[in-house]
Amino acid sequence: MPLGTAYNLNNWKHRNADLRITGAESETQLHKRRGVTFTRDTELIDDEIEIRRGWTVAETDDSEDLAIGLEILPGAGRGASEYEFETEGAVVPWLISKGGFLVLSVEGTDGRERDGVVTQEHGVVRAGCWAGPDRLGGQRCGSCRRSRCLHRAPSRYQTVKEEDFTDCLTVEMEQREADWSIQGGDGSSVWELVDFLETISGSALADAEDEDAQNNALEVLYEIQRFLLSPTLDQEVIDALSFELPKVASKFAGLSSRCLEIADRIIDRFIEICSPRDMLSILCGALSATDRPIYASGYVASILRGLSKVFISLQRRHFEQVKVAIPVILNVLKAACSELGDEDTECMNLFCRAIGIADSIRAVCAKFEGRVNEKLRALLGLYVLQVMLSNFLPYCDLSYLGLITGSDVDVMTNIIVVEVEDDYMSCLSYIKHGASLSVIWGYIYDDVTQAAGGDISFIMGELQSNQINRWQAVGMLKYILASTDMLWELKKHAINFLLCITNGSVTRNDGLTDCSIFLPSLCAASQVITKVIIYAPNTELRKNAYEALKRVLADTPTSDRFDILKALITNSDSSSMTAILLDLVRGELHRESFQRISTKKDEAPQTENQGSSISSIWTAEVLKLVEIVLRPPEGGPPPFPEHGDAVLAALNLYRFILITESAGKTNYTEVLSKKNLQKAYNEWLLPLRTLVTGIMTENKNDYDQLAIDTVCALNPVELVLYRCIELVEEKLKHST
Repeated sequence: MPLGTAYNLNNWKHRNADLRITGAESETQLHKRRGVTFTRDTELIDDEIEIRRGWTVAETDDSEDLAIGLEILPGAGRGASEYEFETEGAVVPWLISKGGFLVLSVEGTDGRERDGVVTQEHGVVRAGCWAGPDRLGGQRCGSCRRSRCLHRAPSRYQTVKEEDFTDCLTVEMEQREADWSIQGGDGSSVWELVDFLETISGSALADAEDEDAQNNALEVLYEIQRFLLSPTLDQEVIDALSFELPKVASKFAGLSSRCLEIADRIIDRFIEICSPRDMLSILCGALSATDRPIYASGYVASILRGLSKVFISLQRRHFEQVKVAIPVILNVLKAACSELGDEDTECMNLFCRAIGIADSIRAVCAKFEGRVNEKLRALLGLYVLQVMLSNFLPYCDLSYLGLITGSDVDVMTNIIVVEVEDDYMSCLSYIKHGASLSVIWGYIYDDVTQAAGGDISFIMGELQSNQINRWQAVGMLKYILASTDMLWELKKHAINFLLCITNGSVTRNDGLTDCSIFLPSLCAASQVITKVIIYAPNTELRKNAYEALKRVLADTPTSDRFDILKALITNSDSSSMTAILLDLVRGELHRESFQRISTKKDEAPQTENQGSSISSIWTAEVLKLVEIVLRPPEGGPPPFPEHGDAVLAALNLYRFILITESAGKTNYTEVLSKKNLQKAYNEWLLPLRTLVTGIMTENKNDYDQLAIDTVCALNPVELVLYRCIELVEEKLKHST
C-alpha cells in the first residue's frame, strides 16, 4: 500500500462499528457500516484492507481521546510501513516497527498526544484498546479493564514487551471463554475460537525460531486446558467444542514436547467427558483431515494417543469401530513417516504412538472371548504386520512358518475381510512386507527371534524339506527384494536366507508337483532377483543374487522353468541381463541334453522329430527367445552396439542349438527345417551382418577411444555371426 494514503473518518464516535475499506484505481469506494462513513480522499490503492471483529471506540470521561480496536489483513501492499488516518480533531499515524508491532499515536482534541500499541502476528495486524497516559498510574485499561495489558504502551514507538503480549493473549482467551460459556456452544463462537487458535499455531509453526510465538502458543494451550478443567463448565459447551478443539489443539503438538504434552491432556479431557464413540469419529476425522500441518508428525502423534485411549473406552461394537479406525491410522502413519528423514527423532515418537495403538487393541481383546476375540486378534495381527512390530506376533498366533509362507496372513485377511473390500485392503498393502521382514529380522537377530517366539533353524528345515512351502517363501521374499524403501543390507540377508532354503540338499519333486498356481509368484520373484543382480551396490551381493536366481529356477519344474525364463527375457530392458538369461537357457539345454544321453543309452533311439518322453525345453519355443533379440518385435535388426551383449548371447545360443541338433541327428526345436533355416538366414543373420559390417567400416580408421571400444565390442559378435552364417549355409545346401 502506498505511503501516505489518507482517509477521512466521519462520525467516528460509534461503538462496535463493522467497517471495510477497499480501493480501486478506477473509482472511489464509499462504505457505510452502522453509521460510520469512510471516503477515499487521496491516492489510489491497489489492494484491499479488511477490518474484522469490529472497531471499538472507547472514550474517557474528561476528554475526547479515542481508543481503537481493529484487525488489518494486508494485501499486495503489505510491505508499506506507514498509514495515516484522519478523524474529527485527531490525526492517527500508524507505524510498523522493526519488532513487528504497530504503534498508534493519537493527538486528542485537548491537544495532548497519546500512545497505543497493536501487534502483528503471522501477517495479520491486530489492535486492541487504548488508554491515555494520564490514566496509566494504576488505572485499569479502558477496554479489557486490566491494570497491565498489551493495549497500553509504555512510551511512544516502543516495542511491547513479551510479558505484556502474553498478558494480552490471556485477556483475550478469558474474554472468549466467557463468551463461549454465555452463548452455550453457539456455532459462531466456536468458529471464532478456532480462527483465533489457528492464527496462534500458524504463527508459531511458520517460524520455529520465533521464541515469542512459541511462548504465546504454549500460553494459549495452558488457557484452553485450564478452561476445560473448570468444574462449572456446561456440557453443551463441551460438546460443541469437542468437534473442533481436539484437532486444533493437535496442531500445537508439533511445536515442542511441552506443547505435545498439553495437547495430549486436552484430548484426554474430551475423552473423559464426551462419548467415546463420538470421540472416535472426531479423532479419525482430524487424523484424515487435508489441512494437517506441513510437518504433521506431532499432530499425528497427539491424535494417535487419543485414539489409543478411545479404543479402551469404547462400550460396544468394539471390533466394528476399531476396524473402521485402522485404515485411517495406517494411511496417516505412512504419510507422516514419509515426511521424516531417516535420522529424524520424531520417528521414534510416532513409532511409540503406533505401539500404543497395538497395546490398546490387545487390551480390548482381553475383554472378550470366542469369535469377537478371534476377529480382534486377526485385526491386530494385520496391523502389527503393516507397521512391523515383532513382539506382538505370538499374541496374534503368528508363527514364522506361517509368516514366511504367507498362510497366516491369508487366514487373518479372510477373518477380517468377509467380502471383497479393496478400499479396506489398500491400507494394508504392507502386511506381506511385514510378514517376510519379521522372519528376516529373526534370521539376523536372535533376540528378535526370542521376542517373536520363533525358531529359525526349525523354519529352515521345514522349508528345505517341503517344496510347496519353499515356493511360497520365495514368493513372500519378493516383497523385501522389490521394495525401494528397504535397505540393501536387508536385501542382502533376504538373498542369504533364500540361498539357505534352496541349497543342494533340498527335496524336489520335478514334474510330480503342480506349480501352476505358484508360477506368477515365482516369476515375479525371479524378476526382482534380476533387479538385484543389476543394481546391487557390491559384487558379492550380485554374485549371491545370481546364484539365488539359478537355484529358484532349478527348483521349478522344467516346463514352468522355461516359461519363467521366457517371461524374464521378454520383459528385460537390460542387454547384460538378457545375455545372462540367454546363457541360463543355454545351460539348461546343455544340462538336459547331457541328462538325456546318460539316461537313454539303453533305450531305443527316437525318431528325428519325436519329442522326449520327459518334460523338455528342447522345443520350437526356444528359437523364439533367439528371435526376440535378433529381430525385435518393433522390427529391424537390434540396436547396436548398445545391445551387443544380448546379441552375442543370442548368437551363441543359436549356434549351440544348431550344433547339438546336428550332432545328435535330432530336430526337437525344428531348427534344421528348411523354413526355419531360411528365416534365420534372411531375417536374422544377413541384416545383422550388414549392420555390423557398416559399423566396423565406419570405425576402422577412427582412433578415438569410443571407436576403439566399439570395434573391440563388435569383434566377438562378428566372429560368432559369421560362424552361424556358415553353419546355416551348409545346412541349406543339404536340406530338402
